[in-house]
Amino acid sequence: MKLKKLTAILLTTVMAVGTLAGCGGGGDGKKSSSASSGEDGGIREYTAFFAVPGTEINDDNVVQQKIAEITGAKVKETWLTGQTASEAVGTMIAGGEYPDIIDGSDGRQQLIDAGALVPLEDYLESGDYPNLTNFWSEQDWEKVRQDDGHIYIIPQFGNPYEKDMATQPAEAFWIQTRVLEWAGYPEVKTLDQYFQLLEDYNAANPTMEDGTP
Repeated sequence: MKLKKLTAILLTTVMAVGTLAGCGGGGDGKKSSSASSGEDGGIREYTAFFAVPGTEINDDNVVQQKIAEITGAKVKETWLTGQTASEAVGTMIAGGEYPDIIDGSDGRQQLIDAGALVPLEDYLESGDYPNLTNFWSEQDWEKVRQDDGHIYIIPQFGNPYEKDMATQPAEAFWIQTRVLEWAGYPEVKTLDQYFQLLEDYNAANPTMEDGTP
């Protein structure tokens, strides 16, 4: 039996790729054994592993049940425990057993080198998954194309559906509003300006209001 392949994604897009796992999740063209009950109108169930420390969600979790009700898909998550990401991924590769969805973290390249991931470009270009395709711009998708020419990864952070956002939902350099207010709300456009602002504020305000350094 050929090894089951998987789609590598990052946390926030688990549900988006759940549909793809049933379509292209098997190296031999078979549907993943863990993706069940989709065709008969029930809840499709998938497995996912995230190579970072975390806490497993109980099966009776109210939020997970609501997501399953709305999307028709449910993910059983496991997280990194007692191993590094590279060690955990190496164990998967050695055993040839993979979850449907995986965030390989520092072990991501190992998965790519082992041929364990499903290329996504056919899905992105098919027109059958517009929400997935439009999650990022074409230019941004190119940024995650690997040296072998394939796209394997859906980044956790992005600009969903290319909408203008009033808030920044991704990782970023943040500045407290009280620091900006103290400095007169300057335009901070470079790292040098960013760190200079913090250093100036710290020099002028060496302690908190309660005297804590």
